[in-house]
Amino acid sequence: MTTDYIEQSDIEDVFGASNVSKWADLDNDGDETAITARIDKAIAWAENEINSRLREGPYVLPLANDESDVPLEIVDVAANLAGVWLYENRGVQDFDPESGQSVHRLEWNRARAEKTLKEILAGVRVLDAVKHNTQNGSIPKVIKNS
Repeated sequence: MTTDYIEQSDIEDVFGASNVSKWADLDNDGDETAITARIDKAIAWAENEINSRLREGPYVLPLANDESDVPLEIVDVAANLAGVWLYENRGVQDFDPESGQSVHRLEWNRARAEKTLKEILAGVRVLDAVKHNTQNGSIPKVIKNS
């Protein structure tokens, strides 16, 4: 599978190969083909999420610089979003053993990724990526004909 931003190893760098494999193994049968397909689906979901959130932003999609390198911030966001997607889709429910309250142990990963995307869109965080030509003061937009 060709991806724009991340590979399986990027998710494993954040969450560990064993965790990623366990989270992707929905049937708990160790089927490597199914596990790989599930990880590919998580990557596709995360990359689509990034593109859909940044579509109206100042950068050309897919995000890359003049050398076709993906900004490290985007690799981090995509890996975190993909890992959280795999984890949550296992149906895992965590709780705080002291309070008994439901908690999400990967919520920090999601919140950091979301914050980064918001900062990029707001112009607070500037990426090493190709920007739209804004000489006329506007970003190109797709207009739907009725």
